[in-house]
Amino acid sequence: MSKDEPPLGPAASDHVAAFLRMGTGFVPFVGTALAELITQVVPGQRIQRLETYCRYLSRELSLLQEDELRERLSNPERVDLFEEGAYQSARALSVDRQEKIAKAVAFGISGDDQEILETKRVLSLLRQLDDAEIVILTSRLDRFSRDDDFQTKHEDVIYAPGLHMQSSREEMDKNTVFKIAMNKLEQLGLIEPVYKKPKKGEAPDMDPATGRLKATYQRVSMSGRLLLRRIGVAEEDDF
Repeated sequence: MSKDEPPLGPAASDHVAAFLRMGTGFVPFVGTALAELITQVVPGQRIQRLETYCRYLSRELSLLQEDELRERLSNPERVDLFEEGAYQSARALSVDRQEKIAKAVAFGISGDDQEILETKRVLSLLRQLDDAEIVILTSRLDRFSRDDDFQTKHEDVIYAPGLHMQSSREEMDKNTVFKIAMNKLEQLGLIEPVYKKPKKGEAPDMDPATGRLKATYQRVSMSGRLLLRRIGVAEEDDF
């Protein structure tokens, strides 16, 4: 921990004081609602998460001058982004997710009106996804689908066990949970099915389980790629 970072002490009051002393210039604009949330509702563990979020956010916004940052945060729309990020970070169970939230919020705070709106929608989607669903979405990008280390690290999340007559209840449950995640990603418009064009005179393949056209595979949609870029997972040229 650098000397400029506030210490993480055991007392909730210390965490609150550290949070309010963050040197990025945006805390005065948060308002009493978030202050009450921090001091009265959020337990000590969540206060630590807010500190972590603010540190990541401070890092992401470090290229802005303090006066410029204060001017941007006189805009209620940008304050709303900060508060939404703080709310999500207080509930985040991993530091990695807090960093993703901070990246998205910083993009909106640094951006123009259109980018603020974009960030609001990205944060709305992010709020609906758990960490495993983000990993599944990431695994559908070409770069990560060819990354053996990534595939091995997350194989329990990104693959559903094939079912057969002798499948155990555990395997069936895991397959079901995976399908729930995939259905959710599709419903949110983050992945999309790709269909094989039938040859002339041939009927299209149908999925007997759903009664719909059978997809060849599922890829990350434009919306999914946008979300992954804004949280720092995907590059501009990822497909």
